[in-house]
Amino acid sequence: MKRRGHKFWQAIALFCAAWLIIGIGFALWLKTQLSSEALAFLLGIIKEHFGPLLILAVFLLLAGALFLDLILRRYIRPLRKISEQISLINPTNPSHRFEIAGAAEIQQLCDRLNEGAAHYESLLKDIEGRVNTARAQSEEEKNILAAIMSELPEGVIVCNPDGRILLYNNRVKRLLSSQEDRNHEKSVRFIGLGRSVFEVFDENLMRHTIDQITEKLKNDEPNVISSFVSPGAENTLLRVELVPVLDYRKHYSGLILLLTDITRQLESQNFLNLTLQSFTRGIRASFAGIRSAIETILDYPDMDVNRLETLKQIIHKESMNIGHILERDPTLSSQPMFNQWPLTRVAVHNLFEMLQARCRQNLKLRILKENLSAEHTVSVDHSSFMLALLFVIQQIQTTAGVGEITCRLTELRRFVGLDLLWSGQPIKADVMKSWEAQPLSFEKEGLSLTLRQVIDHHNGEIGIYASKRLKDTFYVRFFLPVPYLMRPEKARSLTIIPESRPEFYDFDMFLRLVEDPELQNRNLSKLTYTVFDLETTGLNPTEGDEIISVGAVRIVNGRLLQNERFEQLVDPRRSVPWTSVRIHGIHPEMLEGMPTIDEVLPMFYDFAKDTILVAHNAAFDMRFLQLKEKQSGVRFVNPVLDTLLLSAVVHPSHEDHNLEAIAKRLGVRILARHTAMGDAVATAEMFLKFLPLLSQQKIFTLKQALEASQKTFYARQKF
Repeated sequence: MKRRGHKFWQAIALFCAAWLIIGIGFALWLKTQLSSEALAFLLGIIKEHFGPLLILAVFLLLAGALFLDLILRRYIRPLRKISEQISLINPTNPSHRFEIAGAAEIQQLCDRLNEGAAHYESLLKDIEGRVNTARAQSEEEKNILAAIMSELPEGVIVCNPDGRILLYNNRVKRLLSSQEDRNHEKSVRFIGLGRSVFEVFDENLMRHTIDQITEKLKNDEPNVISSFVSPGAENTLLRVELVPVLDYRKHYSGLILLLTDITRQLESQNFLNLTLQSFTRGIRASFAGIRSAIETILDYPDMDVNRLETLKQIIHKESMNIGHILERDPTLSSQPMFNQWPLTRVAVHNLFEMLQARCRQNLKLRILKENLSAEHTVSVDHSSFMLALLFVIQQIQTTAGVGEITCRLTELRRFVGLDLLWSGQPIKADVMKSWEAQPLSFEKEGLSLTLRQVIDHHNGEIGIYASKRLKDTFYVRFFLPVPYLMRPEKARSLTIIPESRPEFYDFDMFLRLVEDPELQNRNLSKLTYTVFDLETTGLNPTEGDEIISVGAVRIVNGRLLQNERFEQLVDPRRSVPWTSVRIHGIHPEMLEGMPTIDEVLPMFYDFAKDTILVAHNAAFDMRFLQLKEKQSGVRFVNPVLDTLLLSAVVHPSHEDHNLEAIAKRLGVRILARHTAMGDAVATAEMFLKFLPLLSQQKIFTLKQALEASQKTFYARQKF
């Protein structure tokens, strides 16, 4: 109503200004045409009857303004609305019908347009039905493939050469984060299309592994598959196997990551190792007793009968003991042999280069090399062994206070020795034993396994020694079996994309190698968006109202990804007014035990990182986020698009730009209104329907959309 009244008085002002200009022009014309006597006579009449003439002039002005407003309301404005709504039918909402108040001629025009729209919708449905029929068979095959992908025991992630995720299955999400992690942890690994795989796994390790694969491809090596071990959800360990994707020319075009939970396998291995140790100790003790008794009998053949009988009893007792040990440990014969820890052949100089870079960056420590050549290789699990090296180096630095360590390779008969040498204080053997019992950790990285367990899984050993030829020099040696003695790893087949397009899935993103650095000049349909909504205790963020729910969904390359969601209730640490509860339905007891805003916003920040934020009436939501910057420690600097402002851009003649009115115009169904997730999904669907309407107005880029939004009447609203 305010905007309508504003337009009415604006029309009156324009009408009065026009008549004023006409009046001044007419007076000037009279002055040039009339003599001074006639002009004086005319002015005398006007002066004598000024009151009635002024009333008549005001009346004429009001009548003219009312007539002009009538023409605007019954003809001009309806025609503008018709022009805007015609653009709605074709790209966004074929079910839209014209219901515009106006003159009889306008109503007749709307009736004819509605008839045409109904015919157009009927044709579209007919075409859509034929297309659906033609695609039914391929869709069924696609669903079968999707079902197989979903139920695979392995997690599958497909990436392009830049590490952007193109495809993943549900198993990946279960392996990497539990529901408890998503609700309570500040650092969550979000999986999503278009996100970087380097946000999921250590970037240095991933890039080093990719470099290894690339080098193997250049050298035409038969086995270019590589793997490493990474922490998963709930203290699990994952084997991550990297399979290169090649194009039809056999050039590197991306990666397939296969994730397998090996936690139980390793637990079984540890159990079997302990069983074998117990068995060995028992058997060794019994055999020692038997051997001692027999040697005594052989050495003293003339011993007395009682002594001989005692020795016979010892032999019998120890023999029975061996039998009891075998019967007590059926696992030795009933359990199959455990699988070996996944090991990959790695060039030692590559291992050294990464170790040198990490120590220089994190420990401010110099790492030198001795006797390391390009031909030297070891078979290790790259991630866990690198963590073991860093852990030991950090312990040496802390204990001995050294600033320089030399890395040396010593070739032994069945092993290679990887040595870490330093000059200065020695370290006692019992200190080394205490290191072996500690779980591996370095900076923010860590494994639930101890140093001893990692060494055992590599079928190796570790020890600390004093140098015989260098004074006051000591070294820790990692004994590793030489690579040719290790059981060869079963290689997977390379994945090669044929020259023609794949049958079921479109992997065009494999070809998208470099993103445009000028974000604002990129096409709106090519950007990644996080569409979000907040539910709050009230409408006054500066007067103590708090966020109680955050809901968000992602849009990637013009597609709404319904499964990639962020939804979290928030404990506001204050009461929730009943007037607010009646709107969003979130009762105070639903918020008990939920994380606070300083825990939730860092998680939401990670979810929305490197995307464009989209919201309806975004100024309101962004004000709440800005007021929590200091408390949460995160600041949202993402570009922001507002569907309220975009609606005013594409439909300037409409007066209602609330969520329900826009949804009705665009044919969007709002489910779960006034819930954060329900409103976020509806806003996302509306935003996608705005994109072709913006294109019709020559608005193609983010910069153009932001500039057009700022020119609207609603952009002046502040919270």
